[in-house]
Amino acid sequence: MEENSQITESEYLKAKAIVNEYEGKAHKNIAVIALNRSDFNLWKFNSFSYFENSSCGKFSNSNCTYYCIINPNDLCSYTFDGFIETEHAKENPNYDKIIEIIKPTLKSCNEK
Repeated sequence: MEENSQITESEYLKAKAIVNEYEGKAHKNIAVIALNRSDFNLWKFNSFSYFENSSCGKFSNSNCTYYCIINPNDLCSYTFDGFIETEHAKENPNYDKIIEIIKPTLKSCNEK
């Protein structure tokens, strides 16, 4: 017996709505400029009650991955959607250099 492989218009519209919702929640990479790894972890625990895929220098929450940035080399090979500074970020001796180097890594700067 041959089955009908076509879907109804209603099913199509439901599927299209799901795809549009998913595409609207694109994954983002966020740099977190911190004084040191402990400062990053303190910010993480104070900012989020839940996170996943946590490693020493990054973690995910919802549709974002947050990367710990404590020296300019941490920016290598990444493109970011934005950045956040912890409360003690400006105390980092590398802060000015990180700010200088992070600008070209931001997607908004590269989409022109």
